[in-house]
Amino acid sequence: MQKALFVVILSLALLLSFGCEKCEECEDCPPCDTFYICDTLYDTLVVCDTIVVCDSNYTDIDPPFIEEISGPHEITLGGEAAFGCSVLTDAPLVRMSWDLFAETGENIDYFYPADPTEGPFTPWGTVPATFIETDTGASPTHTYDKRGKYTAVLEIEDEDGYIEHDGFVVFAVPTVPDTNADPRIVRAGIPDSIYGEDFELLRFGLIADNRIPVSVYADSYDQFHAFANINSDYLPGPNYIQTRVETGKCLRIEGAGDFRMEITVDYDIAGALHIRGGDIGDYVRYSAYMTLRETGGFPETHYLYSYTLDGIDGDQAYYINNEQVITDTVIVWGMLEYEFWFGVETVQFIGGSGGTGSSVCFDGTDGFTKLNKIKVYMEK
Repeated sequence: MQKALFVVILSLALLLSFGCEKCEECEDCPPCDTFYICDTLYDTLVVCDTIVVCDSNYTDIDPPFIEEISGPHEITLGGEAAFGCSVLTDAPLVRMSWDLFAETGENIDYFYPADPTEGPFTPWGTVPATFIETDTGASPTHTYDKRGKYTAVLEIEDEDGYIEHDGFVVFAVPTVPDTNADPRIVRAGIPDSIYGEDFELLRFGLIADNRIPVSVYADSYDQFHAFANINSDYLPGPNYIQTRVETGKCLRIEGAGDFRMEITVDYDIAGALHIRGGDIGDYVRYSAYMTLRETGGFPETHYLYSYTLDGIDGDQAYYINNEQVITDTVIVWGMLEYEFWFGVETVQFIGGSGGTGSSVCFDGTDGFTKLNKIKVYMEK
C-alpha cells in the first residue's frame, strides 16, 4: 500500500512540476508557490521532490494594498529612524519608494526666483512632482538632524501600473527637553530687548493627509523652515495642509496692578508661495504672529503679517523677502509670569480639480523666517 501511495505522489509531483515549468522561464507567468513532498518506506527516506503550484493572482483583495508602515513616531535628534512596511498586492511590485524629508532639493530653480527681489515671478520649467524619492526598498533608514515634524511617505507601484501611497508623521525631538529656566524680568519704565537666540522653547504643528510629503523644522530657536508641494493629480482633493512653528520665552512681570506693555517684533522673511490652476476657494497663505499667555491662562494671539495667493487669479508665484518690525500692545498684570511666543504659519487648500496645486517654500538656505529680537516696554 505504501509503495502504491509513493508512486501516486511521485507521479503527481512530476506532473505538476512539468506543468508549471514555464513559471521559471517566462516573465508573464503567474506567481508560484513551492512545496516539498517526501514519502518514506519503513521509516527510511525514499524520495523528496519539489512541486511548484501556480496561481493567477497573489490575492483577490482590492486596494489599498499597504497594510501598515512601521517606524518611530518620535525620534531623538541624530538618531537613525528605521522604517518598514507590510504590503499585500494582487500583482508583483516593480517599485517601492520613500520620501522621508520633503524639500525643494534639485527643484530650487522652479520654487525660487533667480532674482531675490520681493514680488511676483515666473517659475522656471515644469511643475515638480509632489512625491520625490529619497530612498527605496522595504526597510530604509533616515537621520533627522533638525527639530521638527516630517511626513514619512511610502509609494508602491505594481506591474499593472497601479500606484498607492501611505505615510505617518515623524517628530524629531531634542535629547534634553526645553525648559523655562531663565525668565526675563520686565519692569515698568525700563525698555528691554530679547534676542531670538536667547529664546528657550520650540513647538511645532502639522495638519495634513499623511500621504502628502511635508516638512516643518527649525535650525535653532530663532530660525524656522517649512516646505510642502501638493498637486491635484497626486492625491484627489480636497486637501488641506497647515504647518506651524513657534519659539517661546518666559517673561516675569514685576510690580503691582495692571500694565500696558508695548511689544515690538523684529524678524526677517525669505520664501516663496505658489498656486496653480484657477479654482475659486483655493489659496495658499504665509502668516507671522505673536501670542502672550499667562501661565495657566488663555492665550492672546496677534497676527503681525500675512500674504495670500488666491486660486481665482490663476497661476501665480510670489517671493517674500523683507524685514518686518511690528509693534503691538497688550495688557499684563504684575507679579505674574507670561509665555511670549513668536510663530509662523503656512496654510494650503486645494479643492481637487484637475491641474490645480500649491507650494510653500521656506526651506534650505534660500527660505527661512528668522526672529531677530523683541523689544518690550511697560508702563502704567
